[in-house]
Amino acid sequence: MALIERLMGLAADGVTVDLTTRIPVHSFFAGAMLRVEGVLSQAELVALFTLVSADMADLAALAALAPSGETAQLIASRVRYINMVHSVLMLAEARYVGFQTPAQVRTKLGI
Repeated sequence: MALIERLMGLAADGVTVDLTTRIPVHSFFAGAMLRVEGVLSQAELVALFTLVSADMADLAALAALAPSGETAQLIASRVRYINMVHSVLMLAEARYVGFQTPAQVRTKLGI
């Protein structure tokens, strides 16, 4: 199982519902934003959601795509990227058409 499956409430097979390991999207984004702002450490984020190496691989893939830098344009691009990821994962959490499988979600996210 990896982060995308957990955010969708699915087991490692990507099909079976598994609410025992589910991470609610809004809660995850709250924690992720506190990590970005330096309020939480990486270790605290990992502990908060009991993240494992497969989860961290998805998180690293998403982070690698985020624009970095301090110019106004790069900051605006990063905000748009974060909003896009949040939007995709919210639709995936409810499994709307086109967002029903982990593969579809990863494609939409570019990972």
